[in-house]
Amino acid sequence: MTRAPWSVRPATTVCIGCKLCEKACPREGAIVIENFLAKISYDICIGCGLCSRACPCKLITVDGKVLPPLPKKKPAEPKGRCPPRPRSRTQGSRSS
Repeated sequence: MTRAPWSVRPATTVCIGCKLCEKACPREGAIVIENFLAKISYDICIGCGLCSRACPCKLITVDGKVLPPLPKKKPAEPKGRCPPRPRSRTQGSRSS
């Protein structure tokens, strides 16, 4: 079995057990958190790097690099002003 380039690096910071890497992984069972250590199953891992991007402690590396978080999506910009809605005859005239 060849070792994949994705690994959990030994670092001075310790896994806090948040399981964000496990939740970010698209393959169920590729990452398991045991005793505050992320264990990667290289047979299941597809190497997408989402676990590395999700780890707040930056413990998971891909090809020796910690991947930056994915950029947050910007809200859609308005395409232009909407034309005014036509007012019905009952809305425009009020009788007292």
